[in-house]
Amino acid sequence: MLLTVRAAGIKNYVLQEANAAELHAAVSQLLGGGNYFSPALYALLLQMHALERPTRRESEVLALLAKGYCNKRIAQRLGIQQGTVKAHMQSLMGKLGACSRTEALALAYQRGIVEIEAA
Repeated sequence: MLLTVRAAGIKNYVLQEANAAELHAAVSQLLGGGNYFSPALYALLLQMHALERPTRRESEVLALLAKGYCNKRIAQRLGIQQGTVKAHMQSLMGKLGACSRTEALALAYQRGIVEIEAA
C-alpha cells in the first residue's frame, strides 16, 4: 500500500477528519516547501508493511549501502547494473516507508534488518 501510494506520486495527504492543529501543521509544512502526510494514515500504512521483509538481494544492497558504497560500487560488487541497484533501493524504500536512502538505512538499522559496522 505504501509503495502504491508513492508510485502514484502522492506526497501530501490530510485526512478529512484532521483537527485544526493538524491542518495548521500541514499548511505550514507545505508553505515551507515540504510534504505532509497525515500521521494517522502514515502509521497505518507502515503497520500494514511491517511484515514485508527485504529480499536476499535487497538485503545485500542494504548491507553494502551500510558500508558507505555508492550505487556504482554496489553494482560492481554484486555484478549487476546500476539501474538494478536503483530498483532495489526504490523497493527497499517502499517496504521501509522511507523517503531517502539515508532514511531507509536508518529505519533498517532501527528494525534490526541491517547492522552498521564500526570503522
